[in-house]
Amino acid sequence: MAKKITVIGGADSLVNGNFSRKLEEHDVQVGWNYQTDKWDGKLAKGCEGVVVIIDMAGHGLDGKASKAATAAGIPFARITRKWSQSVHTLRVHGILDPVTNGETPQEIPREDLVQDGTGYLVRERQGGRLPSRAEVTAALRRAYGKGLDVTDDLFREMHSRACLLAANPLMAAKTEGVEEDGTTLLDWMTLVVEEDPGVMLEPDRAAKLAMTYAELSGRRDKALALQALAKIQALWGSREVEHMAWRNRLVQVWLTREFTRAKETSVLPSQPTLLQRGRAIFGQEGYVSRFIKQVRLEVLGDWADDLISMNQAKKIFSRMWKEQGIEGKTPDLKNLIKKGVVQGIKQYGTQERWCTSEKALVAYLDTLKPPASEEEPQEQETVLPDEPTEPTEPSEMGGLWRELNELHEKVAALTTLTQQLQEQVQRLGEEKVTTTCANHEVSLRGLMEIAREVGVEVRISPVKGQEGGS
Repeated sequence: MAKKITVIGGADSLVNGNFSRKLEEHDVQVGWNYQTDKWDGKLAKGCEGVVVIIDMAGHGLDGKASKAATAAGIPFARITRKWSQSVHTLRVHGILDPVTNGETPQEIPREDLVQDGTGYLVRERQGGRLPSRAEVTAALRRAYGKGLDVTDDLFREMHSRACLLAANPLMAAKTEGVEEDGTTLLDWMTLVVEEDPGVMLEPDRAAKLAMTYAELSGRRDKALALQALAKIQALWGSREVEHMAWRNRLVQVWLTREFTRAKETSVLPSQPTLLQRGRAIFGQEGYVSRFIKQVRLEVLGDWADDLISMNQAKKIFSRMWKEQGIEGKTPDLKNLIKKGVVQGIKQYGTQERWCTSEKALVAYLDTLKPPASEEEPQEQETVLPDEPTEPTEPSEMGGLWRELNELHEKVAALTTLTQQLQEQVQRLGEEKVTTTCANHEVSLRGLMEIAREVGVEVRISPVKGQEGGS
Protein backbone atom coordinates (compact mmCIF):
# COMPACT_ATOMS: atom_id res chain seq x y z
CA MET A 1 0.00 0.00 0.00
CA ALA A 2 1.41 3.39 -1.04
CA LYS A 3 2.52 5.85 1.61
CA LYS A 4 0.44 9.06 1.70
CA ILE A 5 2.13 12.37 2.41
CA THR A 6 1.21 16.04 2.75
CA VAL A 7 2.94 18.52 0.44
CA ILE A 8 3.23 22.16 1.50
CA GLY A 9 3.66 24.74 -1.29
CA GLY A 10 3.98 24.23 -5.01
CA ALA A 11 1.56 24.89 -7.84
CA ASP A 12 -1.07 22.30 -8.73
CA SER A 13 0.60 21.63 -12.06
CA LEU A 14 3.85 20.71 -10.29
CA VAL A 15 2.52 18.85 -7.25
CA ASN A 16 -0.09 16.85 -9.14
CA GLY A 17 2.07 16.52 -12.24
CA ASN A 18 5.75 15.65 -12.47
CA PHE A 19 6.34 15.64 -8.69
CA SER A 20 3.50 13.17 -8.07
CA ARG A 21 4.68 10.88 -10.86
CA LYS A 22 8.20 10.81 -9.44
CA LEU A 23 6.86 9.97 -5.97
CA GLU A 24 4.62 7.19 -7.31
CA GLU A 25 7.70 5.51 -8.79
CA HIS A 26 8.79 5.09 -5.14
CA ASP A 27 5.35 3.96 -3.94
CA VAL A 28 4.49 7.33 -2.37
CA GLN A 29 1.34 9.36 -3.07
CA VAL A 30 0.47 13.01 -2.55
CA GLY A 31 -2.56 12.80 -0.32
CA TRP A 32 -2.92 16.49 0.59
CA ASN A 33 -1.49 19.77 -0.71
CA TYR A 34 -1.67 23.17 1.02
CA GLN A 35 -0.47 26.30 -0.73
CA THR A 36 -1.64 29.27 1.32
CA ASP A 37 -1.12 30.57 4.83
CA LYS A 38 -4.79 29.90 5.53
CA TRP A 39 -3.93 26.27 6.29
CA ASP A 40 -4.69 25.69 9.99
CA GLY A 41 -1.57 23.57 10.59
CA LYS A 42 -3.51 20.34 11.19
CA LEU A 43 -2.61 17.15 9.36
CA ALA A 44 -5.24 14.78 8.01
CA LYS A 45 -5.65 11.35 9.55
CA GLY A 46 -3.46 8.79 7.82
CA CYS A 47 -0.73 11.24 6.84
CA GLU A 48 2.66 9.47 6.94
CA GLY A 49 5.02 12.31 6.06
CA VAL A 50 5.27 16.05 5.36
CA VAL A 51 7.26 17.71 2.56
CA VAL A 52 7.78 21.46 2.18
CA ILE A 53 8.78 22.82 -1.23
CA ILE A 54 10.82 25.68 0.19
CA ASP A 55 11.08 27.80 -2.97
CA MET A 56 7.30 27.77 -3.36
CA ALA A 57 6.06 28.01 0.24
CA GLY A 58 5.83 30.96 2.59
CA HIS A 59 7.58 31.06 5.97
CA GLY A 60 4.24 30.75 7.76
CA LEU A 61 3.45 27.45 6.05
CA ASP A 62 6.95 26.11 6.71
CA GLY A 63 6.71 26.77 10.44
CA LYS A 64 3.26 25.22 10.73
CA ALA A 65 4.34 22.13 8.79
CA SER A 66 7.44 21.57 10.91
CA LYS A 67 5.49 21.79 14.18
CA ALA A 68 2.70 19.55 12.90
CA ALA A 69 5.10 16.84 11.72
CA THR A 70 7.04 16.96 15.00
CA ALA A 71 3.83 16.66 17.02
CA ALA A 72 2.66 13.72 14.91
CA GLY A 73 6.05 12.00 14.99
CA ILE A 74 6.22 11.51 11.23
CA PRO A 75 9.02 12.21 8.70
CA PHE A 76 9.52 15.80 7.57
CA ALA A 77 11.71 17.20 4.77
CA ARG A 78 12.40 20.52 3.09
CA ILE A 79 13.21 20.26 -0.62
CA THR A 80 13.38 22.37 -3.76
CA ARG A 81 11.15 21.95 -6.81
CA LYS A 82 13.97 20.16 -8.69
CA TRP A 83 13.58 16.41 -8.25
CA SER A 84 17.23 15.63 -8.92
CA GLN A 85 18.23 17.83 -5.98
CA SER A 86 15.50 16.50 -3.70
CA VAL A 87 15.45 12.72 -4.04
CA HIS A 88 18.42 12.21 -1.71
CA THR A 89 16.94 14.56 0.90
CA LEU A 90 13.66 12.64 0.83
CA ARG A 91 15.58 9.42 1.51
CA VAL A 92 17.67 10.95 4.28
CA HIS A 93 14.53 12.04 6.14
CA GLY A 94 12.61 8.80 5.63
CA ILE A 95 10.03 9.99 3.09
CA LEU A 96 11.41 7.59 0.48
CA ASP A 97 12.76 4.11 1.17
CA PRO A 98 16.57 3.88 1.42
CA VAL A 99 18.73 2.67 -1.46
CA THR A 100 19.26 -1.08 -1.48
CA ASN A 101 22.64 -1.31 -3.21
CA GLY A 102 25.87 -1.17 -1.32
CA GLU A 103 27.68 1.12 -3.75
CA THR A 104 28.19 4.83 -3.47
CA PRO A 105 28.69 7.07 -6.50
CA GLN A 106 32.30 8.13 -6.82
CA GLU A 107 31.57 11.83 -7.26
CA ILE A 108 29.02 13.26 -4.84
CA PRO A 109 29.09 17.06 -4.62
CA ARG A 110 30.24 18.07 -1.16
CA GLU A 111 27.57 20.75 -0.99
CA ASP A 112 24.85 18.15 -1.52
CA LEU A 113 26.15 16.09 1.38
CA VAL A 114 26.45 19.16 3.60
CA GLN A 115 22.92 20.32 2.81
CA ASP A 116 21.38 16.89 3.40
CA GLY A 117 23.35 16.35 6.61
CA THR A 118 22.54 19.84 7.87
CA GLY A 119 18.85 19.33 7.13
CA TYR A 120 18.90 16.09 9.06
CA LEU A 121 20.66 17.71 12.05
CA VAL A 122 18.23 20.65 12.10
CA ARG A 123 15.24 18.32 12.01
CA GLU A 124 16.58 16.16 14.86
CA ARG A 125 17.49 19.21 16.97
CA GLN A 126 13.95 20.45 16.66
CA GLY A 127 12.87 17.13 18.12
CA GLY A 128 15.19 17.59 21.10
CA ARG A 129 18.03 15.33 19.91
CA LEU A 130 21.67 15.99 19.01
CA PRO A 131 22.67 13.24 16.54
CA SER A 132 26.21 11.92 16.54
CA ARG A 133 28.43 11.61 13.48
CA ALA A 134 27.56 7.91 13.24
CA GLU A 135 23.83 8.74 13.13
CA VAL A 136 24.36 11.34 10.39
CA THR A 137 26.43 8.83 8.45
CA ALA A 138 23.67 6.21 8.70
CA ALA A 139 21.06 8.75 7.52
CA LEU A 140 23.12 9.78 4.49
CA ARG A 141 23.82 6.14 3.62
CA ARG A 142 20.09 5.66 3.25
CA ALA A 143 20.30 8.15 0.40
CA TYR A 144 23.72 7.52 -1.15
CA GLY A 145 24.60 3.91 -0.34
CA LYS A 146 26.50 1.99 2.30
CA GLY A 147 29.90 3.02 1.00
CA LEU A 148 29.49 6.63 2.12
CA ASP A 149 31.56 7.92 5.04
CA VAL A 150 31.10 11.26 6.84
CA THR A 151 34.49 12.60 7.89
CA ASP A 152 35.04 14.68 11.01
CA ASP A 153 35.64 17.77 8.87
CA LEU A 154 32.40 17.24 6.95
CA PHE A 155 30.43 16.62 10.13
CA ARG A 156 31.80 19.81 11.72
CA GLU A 157 30.63 21.84 8.74
CA MET A 158 27.17 20.27 8.93
CA HIS A 159 27.04 20.90 12.65
CA SER A 160 28.10 24.54 12.29
CA ARG A 161 25.40 25.22 9.74
CA ALA A 162 22.79 23.47 11.87
CA CYS A 163 23.83 25.59 14.86
CA LEU A 164 23.45 28.87 13.02
CA LEU A 165 20.04 27.78 11.72
CA ALA A 166 18.96 27.25 15.33
CA ALA A 167 18.71 31.03 15.76
CA ASN A 168 16.05 31.18 13.07
CA PRO A 169 14.94 27.80 11.66
CA LEU A 170 13.32 29.55 8.70
CA MET A 171 16.80 30.30 7.39
CA ALA A 172 16.74 26.75 6.08
CA ALA A 173 14.35 27.99 3.42
CA LYS A 174 16.95 30.30 1.83
CA THR A 175 17.47 29.89 -1.88
CA GLU A 176 19.57 31.61 -4.48
CA GLY A 177 18.48 35.11 -5.31
CA VAL A 178 17.76 36.28 -1.76
CA GLU A 179 18.52 39.97 -1.53
CA GLU A 180 21.68 40.98 0.29
CA ASP A 181 19.90 42.75 3.13
CA GLY A 182 21.96 41.49 6.02
CA THR A 183 20.45 37.99 6.12
CA THR A 184 23.74 36.37 5.12
CA LEU A 185 25.60 38.33 7.78
CA LEU A 186 23.06 37.17 10.36
CA ASP A 187 23.96 33.59 9.46
CA TRP A 188 27.66 34.20 9.83
CA MET A 189 27.23 36.23 12.99
CA THR A 190 25.23 33.35 14.47
CA LEU A 191 28.11 31.01 13.70
CA VAL A 192 30.54 33.40 15.42
CA VAL A 193 28.36 33.54 18.53
CA GLU A 194 27.89 29.76 18.55
CA GLU A 195 31.65 29.29 18.70
CA ASP A 196 32.11 31.78 21.55
CA PRO A 197 29.13 33.65 23.07
CA GLY A 198 31.67 35.87 24.85
CA VAL A 199 32.25 37.83 21.63
CA MET A 200 29.08 39.72 22.55
CA LEU A 201 31.33 41.67 24.93
CA GLU A 202 33.44 42.76 21.95
CA PRO A 203 31.00 43.84 19.21
CA ASP A 204 33.72 45.17 16.90
CA ARG A 205 35.65 41.90 16.99
CA ALA A 206 32.44 39.91 16.43
CA ALA A 207 31.54 42.07 13.44
CA LYS A 208 35.00 41.66 11.98
CA LEU A 209 34.85 37.87 12.33
CA ALA A 210 31.42 37.66 10.68
CA MET A 211 32.55 39.90 7.83
CA THR A 212 35.66 37.78 7.35
CA TYR A 213 33.58 34.60 7.11
CA ALA A 214 31.17 36.25 4.67
CA GLU A 215 34.06 37.77 2.68
CA LEU A 216 32.61 41.24 3.10
CA SER A 217 34.14 44.59 4.02
CA GLY A 218 33.19 48.22 4.30
CA ARG A 219 31.28 50.47 6.69
CA ARG A 220 27.88 49.35 5.50
CA ASP A 221 28.77 45.69 6.02
CA LYS A 222 30.03 46.42 9.52
CA ALA A 223 26.83 48.26 10.35
CA LEU A 224 24.80 45.27 9.11
CA ALA A 225 26.99 42.92 11.17
CA LEU A 226 26.38 44.97 14.31
CA GLN A 227 22.66 44.97 13.53
CA ALA A 228 22.79 41.19 13.24
CA LEU A 229 24.53 41.01 16.62
CA ALA A 230 21.77 43.10 18.19
CA LYS A 231 19.12 40.94 16.52
CA ILE A 232 20.63 37.77 18.01
CA GLN A 233 20.61 39.29 21.49
CA ALA A 234 16.98 40.30 20.96
CA LEU A 235 16.15 36.70 20.02
CA TRP A 236 17.65 35.53 23.32
CA GLY A 237 15.15 37.70 25.16
CA SER A 238 12.24 36.22 23.21
CA ARG A 239 9.66 33.98 24.86
CA GLU A 240 9.66 31.61 21.88
CA VAL A 241 10.50 28.09 23.04
CA GLU A 242 13.10 27.57 20.31
CA HIS A 243 14.88 30.84 21.09
CA MET A 244 14.84 30.20 24.85
CA ALA A 245 16.32 26.71 24.35
CA TRP A 246 19.00 28.16 22.07
CA ARG A 247 19.88 30.86 24.63
CA ASN A 248 20.05 28.37 27.53
CA ARG A 249 22.33 26.11 25.54
CA LEU A 250 24.68 28.99 24.71
CA VAL A 251 24.71 30.11 28.35
CA GLN A 252 26.03 26.67 29.26
CA VAL A 253 28.54 26.81 26.38
CA TRP A 254 29.84 30.15 27.66
CA LEU A 255 30.01 29.02 31.30
CA THR A 256 31.81 25.83 30.28
CA ARG A 257 34.45 27.92 28.50
CA GLU A 258 34.81 30.17 31.57
CA PHE A 259 35.19 27.30 34.06
CA THR A 260 37.48 25.34 31.75
CA ARG A 261 39.74 28.38 31.47
CA ALA A 262 39.61 28.73 35.26
CA LYS A 263 40.62 25.08 35.70
CA GLU A 264 43.56 25.50 33.32
CA THR A 265 44.79 28.74 34.93
CA SER A 266 43.75 27.89 38.53
CA VAL A 267 41.99 31.24 38.72
CA LEU A 268 38.21 31.34 39.06
CA PRO A 269 36.02 34.39 38.38
CA SER A 270 33.72 35.22 41.28
CA GLN A 271 30.00 34.72 40.94
CA PRO A 272 29.25 38.48 40.87
CA THR A 273 31.77 38.81 38.03
CA LEU A 274 30.14 35.98 36.09
CA LEU A 275 26.69 37.44 36.59
CA GLN A 276 27.83 40.89 35.48
CA ARG A 277 29.43 39.56 32.30
CA GLY A 278 26.50 37.19 31.69
CA ARG A 279 24.04 40.10 31.85
CA ALA A 280 26.12 42.00 29.28
CA ILE A 281 26.07 38.99 26.94
CA PHE A 282 22.59 37.52 27.35
CA GLY A 283 20.60 40.46 28.69
CA GLN A 284 19.70 39.20 32.18
CA GLU A 285 21.58 37.75 35.15
CA GLY A 286 18.81 35.22 35.71
CA TYR A 287 19.62 33.50 32.43
CA VAL A 288 23.11 32.76 33.79
CA SER A 289 22.64 32.20 37.54
CA ARG A 290 20.52 29.07 37.13
CA PHE A 291 23.36 27.24 35.36
CA ILE A 292 26.46 28.40 37.28
CA LYS A 293 26.53 25.65 39.90
CA GLN A 294 25.62 22.89 37.44
CA VAL A 295 28.39 23.77 34.98
CA ARG A 296 30.93 24.41 37.77
CA LEU A 297 30.40 20.87 39.08
CA GLU A 298 30.65 19.40 35.58
CA VAL A 299 33.99 21.11 34.91
CA LEU A 300 35.70 21.33 38.32
CA GLY A 301 34.27 18.23 40.01
CA ASP A 302 32.06 17.38 43.00
CA TRP A 303 34.37 19.09 45.47
CA ALA A 304 33.26 22.48 44.06
CA ASP A 305 29.66 21.98 45.16
CA ASP A 306 29.48 24.84 47.69
CA LEU A 307 32.54 27.06 47.69
CA ILE A 308 33.51 28.84 50.92
CA SER A 309 35.97 31.62 51.66
CA MET A 310 39.35 30.96 53.21
CA ASN A 311 38.40 32.50 56.60
CA GLN A 312 35.32 30.29 56.87
CA ALA A 313 37.26 27.26 55.66
CA LYS A 314 39.97 27.72 58.30
CA LYS A 315 37.41 27.69 61.12
CA ILE A 316 35.72 24.56 59.79
CA PHE A 317 39.09 22.89 59.18
CA SER A 318 40.29 23.60 62.75
CA ARG A 319 37.06 22.20 64.23
CA MET A 320 37.23 19.05 62.12
CA TRP A 321 40.90 18.57 63.07
CA LYS A 322 40.04 18.59 66.77
CA GLU A 323 36.93 16.43 66.41
CA GLN A 324 38.91 13.68 64.72
CA GLY A 325 41.54 13.77 67.47
CA ILE A 326 44.46 14.15 65.07
CA GLU A 327 47.72 14.80 66.90
CA GLY A 328 49.81 17.80 66.12
CA LYS A 329 49.14 21.42 65.18
CA THR A 330 46.56 22.26 62.55
CA PRO A 331 48.50 22.87 59.29
CA ASP A 332 48.22 26.04 57.19
CA LEU A 333 45.20 25.45 54.95
CA LYS A 334 46.19 27.97 52.27
CA ASN A 335 49.58 26.25 51.82
CA LEU A 336 47.84 22.89 51.49
CA ILE A 337 45.62 24.30 48.74
CA LYS A 338 48.56 25.93 46.92
CA LYS A 339 50.46 22.63 46.99
CA GLY A 340 47.43 20.80 45.63
CA VAL A 341 47.05 18.64 48.74
CA VAL A 342 43.60 20.10 49.43
CA GLN A 343 41.36 20.90 46.47
CA GLY A 344 40.74 24.60 46.10
CA ILE A 345 41.17 27.46 43.65
CA LYS A 346 42.14 31.10 43.54
CA GLN A 347 39.20 33.40 42.90
CA TYR A 348 39.21 36.95 41.65
CA GLY A 349 36.56 39.62 41.83
CA THR A 350 37.15 43.01 43.35
CA GLN A 351 40.20 41.40 44.96
CA GLU A 352 42.03 38.10 44.77
CA ARG A 353 41.26 35.37 47.31
CA TRP A 354 41.34 31.61 47.77
CA CYS A 355 38.35 29.33 48.25
CA THR A 356 37.63 25.65 48.86
CA SER A 357 34.69 23.56 50.14
CA GLU A 358 33.73 21.34 53.07
CA LYS A 359 33.80 18.31 50.74
CA ALA A 360 37.43 19.09 49.90
CA LEU A 361 38.31 19.37 53.61
CA VAL A 362 36.59 16.08 54.47
CA ALA A 363 38.36 14.34 51.58
CA TYR A 364 41.75 15.53 52.87
CA LEU A 365 41.08 14.56 56.51
CA ASP A 366 39.97 11.11 55.39
CA THR A 367 43.47 10.55 54.03
CA LEU A 368 44.90 11.18 57.52
CA LYS A 369 42.87 8.50 59.25
CA PRO A 370 45.00 5.53 60.39
CA PRO A 371 44.54 2.40 58.31
CA ALA A 372 42.24 -0.25 59.72
CA SER A 373 44.18 -2.51 62.14
CA GLU A 374 44.86 -6.06 61.11
CA GLU A 375 43.58 -7.37 64.47
CA GLU A 376 39.96 -6.50 63.66
CA PRO A 377 39.44 -9.23 61.10
CA GLN A 378 41.27 -11.69 63.41
CA GLU A 379 38.89 -10.81 66.24
CA GLN A 380 35.99 -11.48 63.95
CA GLU A 381 37.47 -14.80 62.91
CA THR A 382 37.93 -15.94 66.52
CA VAL A 383 34.66 -14.56 67.80
CA LEU A 384 32.51 -16.02 65.06
CA PRO A 385 33.27 -19.69 65.83
CA ASP A 386 33.39 -19.16 69.63
CA GLU A 387 30.22 -17.13 69.89
CA PRO A 388 27.62 -19.89 69.40
CA THR A 389 27.22 -22.50 72.22
CA GLU A 390 25.60 -25.20 70.13
CA PRO A 391 28.29 -27.84 70.87
CA THR A 392 27.46 -27.86 74.65
CA GLU A 393 23.73 -27.38 74.48
CA PRO A 394 22.81 -30.69 72.83
CA SER A 395 24.49 -32.78 75.56
CA GLU A 396 22.74 -30.91 78.40
CA MET A 397 19.42 -31.01 76.67
CA GLY A 398 19.92 -34.70 75.89
CA GLY A 399 20.33 -35.52 79.58
CA LEU A 400 17.18 -33.63 80.49
CA TRP A 401 15.23 -35.37 77.77
CA ARG A 402 16.35 -38.79 78.99
CA GLU A 403 15.28 -38.03 82.58
CA LEU A 404 11.97 -36.73 81.35
CA ASN A 405 11.37 -39.84 79.27
CA GLU A 406 12.14 -42.07 82.26
CA LEU A 407 9.70 -40.07 84.35
CA HIS A 408 7.03 -40.46 81.69
CA GLU A 409 7.60 -44.21 81.66
CA LYS A 410 7.23 -44.42 85.44
CA VAL A 411 4.03 -42.36 85.38
CA ALA A 412 2.67 -44.57 82.62
CA ALA A 413 3.46 -47.71 84.67
CA LEU A 414 1.85 -46.15 87.74
CA THR A 415 -1.26 -45.28 85.74
CA THR A 416 -1.52 -48.82 84.42
CA LEU A 417 -1.13 -50.36 87.91
CA THR A 418 -3.74 -48.00 89.38
CA GLN A 419 -6.21 -48.96 86.68
CA GLN A 420 -5.60 -52.66 87.44
CA LEU A 421 -6.20 -52.13 91.17
CA GLN A 422 -9.41 -50.24 90.54
CA GLU A 423 -10.67 -53.06 88.34
CA GLN A 424 -9.89 -55.63 91.06
CA VAL A 425 -11.69 -53.55 93.72
CA GLN A 426 -14.75 -53.32 91.56
CA ARG A 427 -14.71 -57.03 90.86
CA LEU A 428 -14.11 -58.42 94.35
CA GLY A 429 -15.98 -55.95 96.45
CA GLU A 430 -15.13 -54.27 99.65
CA GLU A 431 -14.62 -57.49 101.64
CA LYS A 432 -11.93 -58.66 99.30
CA VAL A 433 -10.06 -55.42 99.13
CA THR A 434 -7.88 -56.32 102.12
CA THR A 435 -7.02 -59.69 100.68
CA THR A 436 -6.36 -58.23 97.26
CA CYS A 437 -4.24 -55.54 98.76
CA ALA A 438 -2.35 -58.12 100.79
CA ASN A 439 -1.74 -60.16 97.71
CA HIS A 440 -0.43 -57.04 96.04
CA GLU A 441 1.47 -55.71 99.02
CA VAL A 442 4.69 -55.58 97.06
CA SER A 443 3.01 -53.82 94.18
CA LEU A 444 1.43 -51.24 96.46
CA ARG A 445 4.76 -50.50 98.11
CA GLY A 446 6.34 -50.04 94.74
CA LEU A 447 3.44 -47.81 93.77
CA MET A 448 3.90 -45.60 96.82
CA GLU A 449 7.63 -45.34 96.33
CA ILE A 450 7.19 -44.23 92.74
CA ALA A 451 4.50 -41.75 93.78
CA ARG A 452 6.80 -40.21 96.38
CA GLU A 453 9.63 -39.90 93.85
CA VAL A 454 7.53 -38.05 91.34
CA GLY A 455 5.45 -36.12 93.88
CA VAL A 456 2.15 -37.75 92.93
CA GLU A 457 -0.59 -38.28 95.50
CA VAL A 458 -2.36 -41.67 95.19
CA ARG A 459 -5.73 -42.38 96.91
CA ILE A 460 -7.62 -45.67 97.01
CA SER A 461 -11.36 -45.47 97.68
CA PRO A 462 -14.34 -47.74 97.03
CA VAL A 463 -16.22 -47.30 93.81
CA LYS A 464 -19.32 -45.19 94.12
CA GLY A 465 -22.42 -47.32 94.59
CA GLN A 466 -20.65 -50.16 96.44
CA GLU A 467 -21.98 -51.02 99.89
CA GLY A 468 -19.73 -50.96 102.94
CA GLY A 469 -17.42 -48.42 101.41
CA SER A 470 -15.46 -46.21 103.83
